Amino acid sequence: MRKGVYAIWFLFIIIGCGSCVSDAVEESLCQAPSFFSYSGSGFIMVILLLGGLGSCQYLKRKHGEELPGHREEILVKEAVCIFRKESLETGICSFSSSPWKEKLEEVQKEITSGEYIKPDDQDLLYRELDTHFKEFIAELVTSYPKIGKENIYYCILSGLKYRKRILVYCTRTSAGALRTRKSRLKKNMTKETFQLIFDSQKTPISSKRLKLWQ
Repeated sequence: MRKGVYAIWFLFIIIGCGSCVSDAVEESLCQAPSFFSYSGSGFIMVILLLGGLGSCQYLKRKHGEELPGHREEILVKEAVCIFRKESLETGICSFSSSPWKEKLEEVQKEITSGEYIKPDDQDLLYRELDTHFKEFIAELVTSYPKIGKENIYYCILSGLKYRKRILVYCTRTSAGALRTRKSRLKKNMTKETFQLIFDSQKTPISSKRLKLWQ
């Protein structure tokens, strides 16, 4: 659609150039013909053609036509998003064999409102997450240098799709504070990364990948 509009614009410019050159040639023929009159007409034609090409390029950029550099930027962002998803899934697969997975599943059944994990146990849990989600943590820190450790562990536990009461329990943070934290992360993260971590659906992991870690 846009290319058609540009073609029409360019056609009008060419017609205008032809009209101007025609008038210039007729005027020069009515006078004493000389080399300078013909070269002057040619110079005018070149200037108008260059102006027409410049106008077309300006319209393309103004209307946001995709440029090669922009396309490369999109491909880089897509590659980063794919790598981030794979690193999260790799961590989830690895964590599936951790004793902490079973512990948290048991806690989820017995936990009561206002109950928090013990500080020493929290340190052990976070060390376990460091081990299994090493690549994903490195990717988050690279993309968001100011994210902070507490936010990183919150993202990992959310990526594991634990319920809110487990998130409250493991982070030793109230539900209201976690909502605020999530809102801030949403503002600072890309849409794709935020959806990857906080999407309500389970992260799809193939059974083949799970077997690699069992």
